[in-house]
Amino acid sequence: MFQGSHPAPKILVMSTCCGASSGLGRAFSRSINRPKLIIGSSDARYFDDYVAAWALLYRRLNCKDIDIEAMQQVLDEICAVVDKSFRYLGWDDERERYVRYPRKRARFDVVERE
Repeated sequence: MFQGSHPAPKILVMSTCCGASSGLGRAFSRSINRPKLIIGSSDARYFDDYVAAWALLYRRLNCKDIDIEAMQQVLDEICAVVDKSFRYLGWDDERERYVRYPRKRARFDVVERE
């Protein structure tokens, strides 16, 4: 996937309900062309979970620039409000592998804003 003349997207958003982001991360880690971020869930989710999660994500997503801090903040919000299984896999050039955010056992609090 994305290994031909077309470049890989900067961000790959998994909008399927099957929790496929882990397998894609492993497959892309062995590829030359890979997305910088893979966003999805680590398990199978219902459609309404994805609708809520992606509404929060697309509200903040900037496709031209990947702002890691903004991406982490929106993932924290998704995990606090929708489900803790959502995460991104970000490519780390030094480690030559995808790293997960949020880390396992992360804690999320819901805070109301005025």
